[in-house]
Amino acid sequence: AAAAVNAGVDVISDSDDVASLKEAYDKGLVSEERLDLSAERLLTEFFKLGLFDSMTYVAEEQADAAVKTEEALVFAEEIHDRSLVLLKNRGQVLPFGSQDLSTQSVYIEAYAKDEAKAAEGTHALRHMLQDTLGIESIADHANADVLIYMLRPQSGDYFSATPGLLELGLVDDAERTDLAGGTYKETTLKGADRLVSDLKAARARGAKTIVCLNFTLPWLVGVIEPNTDVLIASFDTFDDSVLKLITGEIVPQGALPLTLPASDEVIAVKDGISVSPNDVPGYDKEQYMPPGMQYAYRDEEGHDYRLGFGLDF
Repeated sequence: AAAAVNAGVDVISDSDDVASLKEAYDKGLVSEERLDLSAERLLTEFFKLGLFDSMTYVAEEQADAAVKTEEALVFAEEIHDRSLVLLKNRGQVLPFGSQDLSTQSVYIEAYAKDEAKAAEGTHALRHMLQDTLGIESIADHANADVLIYMLRPQSGDYFSATPGLLELGLVDDAERTDLAGGTYKETTLKGADRLVSDLKAARARGAKTIVCLNFTLPWLVGVIEPNTDVLIASFDTFDDSVLKLITGEIVPQGALPLTLPASDEVIAVKDGISVSPNDVPGYDKEQYMPPGMQYAYRDEEGHDYRLGFGLDF
Protein backbone atom coordinates (compact mmCIF):
# COMPACT_ATOMS: atom_id res chain seq x y z
CA ALA A 1 0.00 0.00 0.00
CA ALA A 2 2.79 2.41 0.91
CA ALA A 3 4.73 1.61 -2.27
CA ALA A 4 1.67 2.41 -4.39
CA VAL A 5 0.93 5.73 -2.68
CA ASN A 6 4.57 6.81 -2.60
CA ALA A 7 4.82 6.02 -6.32
CA GLY A 8 2.03 8.50 -7.03
CA VAL A 9 -1.19 6.49 -6.73
CA ASP A 10 -4.03 8.52 -5.21
CA VAL A 11 -6.91 6.04 -5.59
CA ILE A 12 -6.52 2.30 -5.03
CA SER A 13 -9.58 1.05 -6.91
CA ASP A 14 -11.74 -2.00 -6.19
CA SER A 15 -10.31 -2.54 -2.71
CA ASP A 16 -11.67 -1.61 0.70
CA ASP A 17 -8.48 -2.65 2.51
CA VAL A 18 -8.07 0.44 4.68
CA ALA A 19 -6.20 -1.54 7.35
CA SER A 20 -3.06 -1.99 5.22
CA LEU A 21 -2.79 1.69 4.46
CA LYS A 22 -3.40 2.58 8.11
CA GLU A 23 -0.69 0.14 9.18
CA ALA A 24 1.69 1.65 6.61
CA TYR A 25 1.02 5.09 8.10
CA ASP A 26 1.45 3.85 11.70
CA LYS A 27 4.81 2.31 10.77
CA GLY A 28 5.99 5.48 9.10
CA LEU A 29 6.10 3.94 5.62
CA VAL A 30 3.89 6.70 4.19
CA SER A 31 3.71 10.25 5.54
CA GLU A 32 0.70 12.25 6.63
CA GLU A 33 1.65 14.90 4.06
CA ARG A 34 1.54 12.34 1.24
CA LEU A 35 -1.87 11.06 2.35
CA ASP A 36 -3.15 14.63 2.61
CA LEU A 37 -1.98 15.24 -0.97
CA SER A 38 -3.97 12.23 -2.23
CA ALA A 39 -7.05 13.37 -0.30
CA GLU A 40 -6.72 16.91 -1.66
CA ARG A 41 -6.41 15.71 -5.25
CA LEU A 42 -9.40 13.40 -4.93
CA LEU A 43 -11.61 15.96 -3.19
CA THR A 44 -10.69 18.57 -5.80
CA GLU A 45 -12.09 16.32 -8.54
CA PHE A 46 -15.23 15.63 -6.48
CA PHE A 47 -15.87 19.35 -6.09
CA LYS A 48 -15.25 19.97 -9.81
CA LEU A 49 -17.90 17.35 -10.58
CA GLY A 50 -20.33 19.08 -8.23
CA LEU A 51 -20.80 16.03 -6.03
CA PHE A 52 -21.17 18.21 -2.93
CA ASP A 53 -23.44 20.82 -4.53
CA SER A 54 -26.52 18.62 -4.95
CA MET A 55 -28.48 17.05 -2.09
CA THR A 56 -29.05 14.05 -4.37
CA TYR A 57 -25.55 12.87 -3.53
CA VAL A 58 -25.39 13.61 0.17
CA ALA A 59 -28.91 13.10 1.59
CA GLU A 60 -28.81 9.36 2.26
CA GLU A 61 -32.34 9.26 3.63
CA GLN A 62 -33.65 10.68 0.33
CA ALA A 63 -31.75 8.26 -1.93
CA ASP A 64 -34.49 5.64 -2.31
CA ALA A 65 -37.13 8.24 -3.11
CA ALA A 66 -34.84 9.79 -5.71
CA VAL A 67 -34.08 6.60 -7.63
CA LYS A 68 -37.09 4.32 -7.06
CA THR A 69 -39.57 6.36 -9.02
CA GLU A 70 -41.87 4.75 -11.56
CA GLU A 71 -40.09 6.66 -14.31
CA ALA A 72 -36.69 5.41 -13.13
CA LEU A 73 -37.84 1.79 -12.96
CA VAL A 74 -39.29 1.95 -16.48
CA PHE A 75 -36.02 3.45 -17.71
CA ALA A 76 -34.01 0.71 -15.97
CA GLU A 77 -36.10 -1.98 -17.66
CA GLU A 78 -35.58 -0.29 -21.02
CA ILE A 79 -31.80 -0.24 -20.51
CA HIS A 80 -31.82 -3.93 -19.60
CA ASP A 81 -33.80 -4.70 -22.75
CA ARG A 82 -31.37 -2.73 -24.90
CA SER A 83 -28.25 -4.23 -23.33
CA LEU A 84 -28.72 -7.79 -24.64
CA VAL A 85 -26.41 -8.79 -27.50
CA LEU A 86 -27.52 -11.37 -30.06
CA LEU A 87 -24.30 -13.17 -30.99
CA LYS A 88 -25.74 -16.04 -33.01
CA ASN A 89 -29.08 -16.81 -34.65
CA ARG A 90 -28.53 -19.93 -36.74
CA GLY A 91 -31.26 -20.43 -39.31
CA GLN A 92 -33.08 -17.35 -37.98
CA VAL A 93 -34.53 -19.33 -35.08
CA LEU A 94 -35.41 -16.07 -33.34
CA PRO A 95 -37.74 -14.42 -32.91
CA PHE A 96 -40.18 -16.99 -31.59
CA GLY A 97 -43.55 -15.33 -31.38
CA SER A 98 -45.07 -16.23 -28.02
CA GLN A 99 -47.78 -18.11 -29.87
CA ASP A 100 -45.17 -20.07 -31.86
CA LEU A 101 -43.30 -20.93 -28.69
CA SER A 102 -46.49 -22.05 -26.97
CA THR A 103 -46.96 -24.75 -29.63
CA GLN A 104 -43.55 -26.25 -28.76
CA SER A 105 -42.46 -28.35 -25.81
CA VAL A 106 -40.06 -26.07 -23.95
CA TYR A 107 -37.37 -26.92 -21.40
CA ILE A 108 -35.67 -24.16 -19.40
CA GLU A 109 -32.83 -24.44 -16.88
CA ALA A 110 -30.31 -22.22 -15.09
CA TYR A 111 -26.65 -23.05 -14.57
CA ALA A 112 -24.29 -21.37 -12.11
CA LYS A 113 -21.08 -22.05 -10.20
CA ASP A 114 -23.14 -22.98 -7.16
CA GLU A 115 -25.67 -25.84 -7.48
CA ALA A 116 -28.07 -24.31 -4.96
CA LYS A 117 -28.15 -21.01 -6.85
CA ALA A 118 -28.67 -22.89 -10.12
CA ALA A 119 -31.63 -24.80 -8.66
CA GLU A 120 -33.10 -21.58 -7.29
CA GLY A 121 -32.62 -19.91 -10.68
CA THR A 122 -34.27 -22.78 -12.53
CA HIS A 123 -37.28 -22.64 -10.21
CA ALA A 124 -37.65 -18.89 -10.78
CA LEU A 125 -37.27 -19.21 -14.56
CA ARG A 126 -39.97 -21.86 -14.81
CA HIS A 127 -42.37 -19.71 -12.82
CA MET A 128 -41.52 -16.73 -15.04
CA LEU A 129 -42.12 -18.78 -18.19
CA GLN A 130 -45.50 -19.84 -16.85
CA ASP A 131 -46.53 -16.42 -15.55
CA THR A 132 -45.41 -14.31 -18.53
CA LEU A 133 -46.01 -16.65 -21.47
CA GLY A 134 -48.37 -19.27 -20.10
CA ILE A 135 -45.87 -21.99 -21.00
CA GLU A 136 -45.04 -24.80 -18.60
CA SER A 137 -41.46 -26.08 -18.83
CA ILE A 138 -41.38 -29.82 -19.37
CA ALA A 139 -39.38 -31.89 -16.88
CA ASP A 140 -37.22 -33.86 -19.34
CA HIS A 141 -34.90 -31.96 -21.68
CA ALA A 142 -34.62 -35.07 -23.90
CA ASN A 143 -38.24 -34.58 -25.03
CA ALA A 144 -38.06 -30.83 -25.66
CA ASP A 145 -38.47 -29.11 -29.02
CA VAL A 146 -36.83 -25.97 -27.62
CA LEU A 147 -34.19 -25.87 -24.89
CA ILE A 148 -33.39 -22.58 -23.13
CA TYR A 149 -30.36 -22.37 -20.85
CA MET A 150 -29.38 -19.38 -18.72
CA LEU A 151 -25.71 -19.56 -17.72
CA ARG A 152 -24.12 -17.51 -14.92
CA PRO A 153 -20.50 -18.66 -14.61
CA GLN A 154 -18.21 -17.21 -11.97
CA SER A 155 -14.44 -17.11 -11.59
CA GLY A 156 -12.13 -15.56 -9.03
CA ASP A 157 -11.47 -11.83 -9.06
CA TYR A 158 -8.23 -9.91 -9.03
CA PHE A 159 -8.16 -9.43 -5.25
CA SER A 160 -9.44 -12.87 -4.28
CA ALA A 161 -8.15 -14.88 -7.18
CA THR A 162 -7.82 -18.56 -8.00
CA PRO A 163 -4.56 -20.32 -7.04
CA GLY A 164 -3.51 -19.99 -10.67
CA LEU A 165 -4.40 -17.60 -13.46
CA LEU A 166 -7.92 -16.20 -13.70
CA GLU A 167 -10.12 -18.92 -15.23
CA LEU A 168 -12.11 -17.90 -18.31
CA GLY A 169 -13.19 -21.37 -19.42
CA LEU A 170 -16.65 -22.78 -18.73
CA VAL A 171 -15.40 -25.72 -16.68
CA ASP A 172 -16.45 -28.00 -13.83
CA ASP A 173 -13.79 -29.57 -11.63
CA ALA A 174 -11.09 -29.07 -14.26
CA GLU A 175 -7.48 -29.67 -13.25
CA ARG A 176 -5.30 -26.57 -13.45
CA THR A 177 -1.68 -25.72 -12.60
CA ASP A 178 -1.11 -23.11 -9.92
CA LEU A 179 1.60 -20.45 -9.96
CA ALA A 180 3.89 -22.60 -7.80
CA GLY A 181 3.69 -25.57 -10.19
CA GLY A 182 1.16 -27.63 -8.22
CA THR A 183 -2.34 -28.58 -9.33
CA TYR A 184 -5.83 -27.65 -8.18
CA LYS A 185 -9.45 -28.08 -9.31
CA GLU A 186 -11.34 -25.20 -10.89
CA THR A 187 -15.09 -24.74 -11.44
CA THR A 188 -16.74 -21.76 -13.08
CA LEU A 189 -19.99 -23.49 -14.12
CA LYS A 190 -21.28 -26.50 -12.20
CA GLY A 191 -22.43 -29.25 -14.57
CA ALA A 192 -20.66 -27.73 -17.60
CA ASP A 193 -19.83 -31.14 -19.10
CA ARG A 194 -23.43 -32.33 -18.74
CA LEU A 195 -24.65 -29.11 -20.35
CA VAL A 196 -22.42 -29.59 -23.40
CA SER A 197 -23.53 -33.22 -23.72
CA ASP A 198 -27.21 -32.25 -23.54
CA LEU A 199 -26.74 -29.48 -26.12
CA LYS A 200 -25.03 -31.87 -28.53
CA ALA A 201 -27.80 -34.45 -28.14
CA ALA A 202 -30.50 -31.82 -28.68
CA ARG A 203 -28.85 -30.47 -31.83
CA ALA A 204 -28.39 -34.02 -33.15
CA ARG A 205 -32.14 -34.72 -32.94
CA GLY A 206 -33.12 -31.37 -34.43
CA ALA A 207 -34.26 -29.55 -31.31
CA LYS A 208 -33.57 -25.81 -31.07
CA THR A 209 -30.97 -24.79 -28.50
CA ILE A 210 -30.95 -21.28 -27.01
CA VAL A 211 -28.21 -20.24 -24.59
CA CYS A 212 -27.97 -16.94 -22.75
CA LEU A 213 -24.49 -16.47 -21.25
CA ASN A 214 -23.94 -13.83 -18.57
CA PHE A 215 -20.67 -11.96 -19.10
CA THR A 216 -18.84 -10.74 -16.03
CA LEU A 217 -15.58 -11.75 -17.76
CA PRO A 218 -14.67 -12.46 -21.43
CA TRP A 219 -15.58 -16.14 -21.22
CA LEU A 220 -14.20 -18.73 -23.63
CA VAL A 221 -17.31 -19.81 -25.53
CA GLY A 222 -15.78 -22.50 -27.74
CA VAL A 223 -17.31 -25.45 -25.84
CA ILE A 224 -20.80 -23.94 -25.93
CA GLU A 225 -21.26 -21.99 -29.16
CA PRO A 226 -20.89 -24.84 -31.72
CA ASN A 227 -23.80 -26.65 -30.04
CA THR A 228 -26.20 -23.71 -30.00
CA ASP A 229 -28.67 -22.32 -32.51
CA VAL A 230 -28.96 -19.07 -30.56
CA LEU A 231 -26.34 -17.44 -28.35
CA ILE A 232 -27.23 -14.33 -26.36
CA ALA A 233 -24.84 -12.23 -24.27
CA SER A 234 -26.25 -10.72 -21.09
CA PHE A 235 -24.67 -8.54 -18.43
CA ASP A 236 -26.52 -9.26 -15.18
CA THR A 237 -29.60 -8.49 -17.24
CA PHE A 238 -33.17 -9.14 -16.08
CA ASP A 239 -34.25 -12.67 -17.04
CA ASP A 240 -37.59 -11.38 -18.30
CA SER A 241 -35.68 -9.19 -20.78
CA VAL A 242 -34.10 -12.35 -22.19
CA LEU A 243 -37.52 -13.99 -22.57
CA LYS A 244 -38.81 -10.87 -24.31
CA LEU A 245 -35.94 -11.10 -26.80
CA ILE A 246 -36.58 -14.79 -27.43
CA THR A 247 -40.28 -14.19 -28.14
CA GLY A 248 -39.64 -11.10 -30.27
CA GLU A 249 -41.34 -8.66 -27.91
CA ILE A 250 -38.11 -6.65 -28.09
CA VAL A 251 -35.47 -6.58 -30.83
CA PRO A 252 -31.73 -6.99 -30.20
CA GLN A 253 -29.93 -3.65 -30.04
CA GLY A 254 -26.79 -4.37 -28.01
CA ALA A 255 -23.18 -4.66 -29.14
CA LEU A 256 -20.28 -6.43 -27.44
CA PRO A 257 -18.43 -4.11 -25.05
CA LEU A 258 -15.37 -6.38 -25.24
CA THR A 259 -13.66 -8.89 -27.53
CA LEU A 260 -14.02 -12.59 -26.70
CA PRO A 261 -10.80 -14.63 -26.88
CA ALA A 262 -10.70 -17.48 -29.36
CA SER A 263 -9.17 -20.06 -27.01
CA ASP A 264 -6.84 -20.75 -24.12
CA GLU A 265 -3.95 -20.58 -26.56
CA VAL A 266 -4.41 -16.89 -27.41
CA ILE A 267 -4.38 -15.85 -23.76
CA ALA A 268 -1.68 -18.27 -22.66
CA VAL A 269 1.06 -17.12 -20.28
CA LYS A 270 4.33 -19.02 -20.57
CA ASP A 271 7.26 -18.38 -18.24
CA GLY A 272 5.52 -15.22 -17.11
CA ILE A 273 5.15 -13.89 -20.66
CA SER A 274 1.76 -13.50 -22.37
CA VAL A 275 1.24 -14.62 -25.96
CA SER A 276 0.19 -11.02 -26.57
CA PRO A 277 0.91 -8.05 -24.30
CA ASN A 278 -1.44 -8.13 -21.32
CA ASP A 279 -1.95 -4.37 -21.36
CA VAL A 280 -3.27 -4.33 -24.94
CA PRO A 281 -7.09 -4.27 -25.18
CA GLY A 282 -8.71 -7.25 -26.87
CA TYR A 283 -9.85 -5.23 -29.88
CA ASP A 284 -6.23 -4.25 -30.60
CA LYS A 285 -4.44 -7.55 -29.92
CA GLU A 286 -4.43 -8.81 -33.51
CA GLN A 287 -1.35 -6.84 -34.49
CA TYR A 288 0.57 -8.37 -31.57
CA MET A 289 -0.43 -12.02 -32.01
CA PRO A 290 2.01 -14.61 -33.40
CA PRO A 291 1.62 -15.23 -37.17
CA GLY A 292 -1.49 -17.23 -38.02
CA MET A 293 -3.11 -16.76 -34.61
CA GLN A 294 -6.39 -14.81 -34.33
CA TYR A 295 -7.34 -13.38 -30.95
CA ALA A 296 -11.09 -12.93 -31.48
CA TYR A 297 -13.41 -15.94 -31.35
CA ARG A 298 -15.00 -16.92 -34.69
CA ASP A 299 -18.27 -18.88 -34.57
CA GLU A 300 -19.52 -21.59 -36.92
CA GLU A 301 -21.31 -18.96 -39.02
CA GLY A 302 -18.09 -17.01 -39.57
CA HIS A 303 -18.82 -14.13 -37.20
CA ASP A 304 -15.96 -12.72 -35.14
CA TYR A 305 -16.96 -11.81 -31.59
CA ARG A 306 -15.10 -8.51 -31.48
CA LEU A 307 -15.81 -5.28 -29.64
CA GLY A 308 -18.92 -3.73 -31.21
CA PHE A 309 -20.32 -6.95 -32.73
CA GLY A 310 -24.02 -7.70 -32.45
CA LEU A 311 -26.72 -9.12 -34.72
CA ASP A 312 -30.28 -7.98 -35.30
CA PHE A 313 -33.24 -10.04 -36.46
